[in-house]
Parts: sequence; C-alpha cells; structure tokens
Amino acid sequence: MLRFAQAETRADVLMATSDGVYLDETRQVNIIVCDVLMWAFAFILMVLRLYTRGLLTRAIGSEDWVLLAAVVSSTTLCGVIIYR
Repeated sequence: MLRFAQAETRADVLMATSDGVYLDETRQVNIIVCDVLMWAFAFILMVLRLYTRGLLTRAIGSEDWVLLAAVVSSTTLCGVIIYR
C-alpha cells in the first residue's frame, strides 16, 4: 500500500519557522510566558520595596538603587527575548 505525504496546508506553512521546525514543536511560548511571569513578580516586589522604603520609612539606600538597575536590565533582557 502506498502512503502519500500529507499536503501542506496554509496553516502548516504559517506555523513553520524558517528552519522548518513547527512552532508547536518548540518551547518558545513556554519560555516567553515564564519570562514574563518572573519579570512581573520581580517588578511587583521591587515596587513594594521602594514604596515601603521610600514612603513609609523615608530611607532609600544604595541597595534599592542597585535593585532598580537590576530590574531595568531585566526588563531589557525580557524585551530582547520576546523580540527574538
């Protein structure tokens, strides 16, 4: 018995990357979701820390500025990962 290869539909062609790997076979979506969730968690914690240190105790230290710089660099990295 002869088996014929399935004809590629328009949806199959749109779901394939330039390497010929289908997007549902990759973990790209999982990586992006994990990256965004971890970034959101870190951002919320940073905002809460700066709120308590800045408004409640009026004592923002150098470690808070380092934390802010780390979140900014993390945001940049998150954007690069999503862009690619």
